[in-house]
Amino acid sequence: MMLAVYSLWLREFLRFLRRPNCSLGALALPLILYFGADSIQVSTFALVAGVTAILALAAAIDDPANEFVQGVRASPAPRITIVLAKALAGMTLAAINGIVLIVLALTIR
Repeated sequence: MMLAVYSLWLREFLRFLRRPNCSLGALALPLILYFGADSIQVSTFALVAGVTAILALAAAIDDPANEFVQGVRASPAPRITIVLAKALAGMTLAAINGIVLIVLALTIR
């Protein structure tokens, strides 16, 4: 089960990075919030995580169009692996954006 979760997580993560509008938008958001705001607050981190989750969800909505989900559902892997992989991919992207924001907050100001 863990191999299936890892494989699907890696697919989701790489698929998100290969979509230029999603990856640039997700990485540009911390920069825009950092340079546009007077101070970094806890709500800024929540906003970055929320927008990243929405962008990851947009990739999940697009999956039925290329029929990948049907192939995974027909496999012998449990369906919970699909849910875990998509959730882990979204959390990984949100963590990367949070780390970018923290590094900017510590180094620039």
